[in-house]
Amino acid sequence: MKKYTLLCLLISLSAFCCAQNYRLITASSTNNFIDSQARLYSIRIDSTAIVGSDTLLFPYKILSPAYSTNCQLMLGDSSWLGHKIIANNNGNYVFFNANHDSIFIQPGAALNNNWKMFAFTNGNYIQATVSGINLQSAMGIPDSVKTISLQAKNSSNVVVPNIINGTTLSFSQNHGWIKTLNFKKFPYDTVACSLTAALNLTAAGIFNYAIGDEFHFEDHYQDPFSPSHFSYKNTVKKILSKTISLNQDTLTYTYEKCQTEIRNISTPFHIDTIVSADTSTEKIILSKNRFMSQLPYEPLSSLNGYSIASINQTHHVRQKDLYIYYQYIPPICWKEMLTGYLPSHYTYLDGLGGGYYTVDYYPANYFKLVYYKKGAVTWGTPFICEPLPTSLQLLKNDNNPISIYPNPFSEYTTITFSNYNQADHFMFRLFDCIGKVYASFPVFQQQIILPKNNLAPGIYFYELTNIQQQTNCKGKLIVN
Repeated sequence: MKKYTLLCLLISLSAFCCAQNYRLITASSTNNFIDSQARLYSIRIDSTAIVGSDTLLFPYKILSPAYSTNCQLMLGDSSWLGHKIIANNNGNYVFFNANHDSIFIQPGAALNNNWKMFAFTNGNYIQATVSGINLQSAMGIPDSVKTISLQAKNSSNVVVPNIINGTTLSFSQNHGWIKTLNFKKFPYDTVACSLTAALNLTAAGIFNYAIGDEFHFEDHYQDPFSPSHFSYKNTVKKILSKTISLNQDTLTYTYEKCQTEIRNISTPFHIDTIVSADTSTEKIILSKNRFMSQLPYEPLSSLNGYSIASINQTHHVRQKDLYIYYQYIPPICWKEMLTGYLPSHYTYLDGLGGGYYTVDYYPANYFKLVYYKKGAVTWGTPFICEPLPTSLQLLKNDNNPISIYPNPFSEYTTITFSNYNQADHFMFRLFDCIGKVYASFPVFQQQIILPKNNLAPGIYFYELTNIQQQTNCKGKLIVN
């Protein structure tokens, strides 16, 4: 039985090795590749043409740096594989670099065969040799894979030093390129791009939440021109329900939301702390987010920028960064707008939502995902977000550092902070049993006087917290 199995394997391998119909590019499909820095690249043929016995393949166009005053990006050379690909009738291929120099690939070459792959202007050249033909797994399917090794030589066929020496490429009979290079930069870039099963990230993947998923966000804004004006928000969102429309285009989520905000919008300081908890509904219409579906470096459908795709190395999920602050100037120019204190790009993550950013020139302003729970997977440090307490939620604290006298009071009372430390940045809040805030101010001294003013007779509650929202103590205050 073992001999029979081995014989079948050898016959299959022989058949694979002898086959000559290796196709490097499939015009009807989109293939994705990943480099050593986890950046994603795509191959998609947008159009073809027949010239004599050859077929011309034109990859999708990408935006490239223009280094011009009026245009920062231009829709010029097509793709990282060059502006066009020639598929010869004999099975060979010709690729082109940015200088339109030819790069020759012979997929049908036998083991140990070699050919001149690329010619330098000084007479040197790069020789490609079929160094291996093996039965390997390609995208999870056994396939015949050829490996070609590259070597630089001079006009006398003597090996010469070159960064390309020892570089290998590989392709399979049924999947085309398995490992290739950025031919647009060939032969000066040896960073390999390997075929990956990761698909292009779209809105359907970005906003794919499940019931029970939980996300914690930190949203910080500080006015660059008036630093005393700021808003710091910590938000917790938990998915309660999910509905998908019949046409699969609309996702409707109901979620529980708890948010704490510390803000100041006046000078001198009048810091407010707002805590809210409610249930909300969010609708995401996928067809209105088609601009997220573009391939890497392809102009967005909204024509205001492009995207860069990668595999996020922290969360190990697909990531897409959208650069959207560009103005399209027909027919091929994109002018970068002066964004000032706006983000250069927004980051979206597979199943983790997005619109995350940090302002490059003012990093105090950002919107970040700091914690999530998806199924059994958790990451980050969660916030503790609680709505304003009622009398039933008051904490008993025998070591309360606040003393209030008199309490009850009818005109004013004196509040003393026994453990006051200016470095702790404490906030004092006064609210009623339904959470309405009547006073909120930072504590800058050990003792303050709280007048009755417009406080109606009744029971109120106070809370002392530091700027990190870690509760120190809570208690009750009575107005006669």
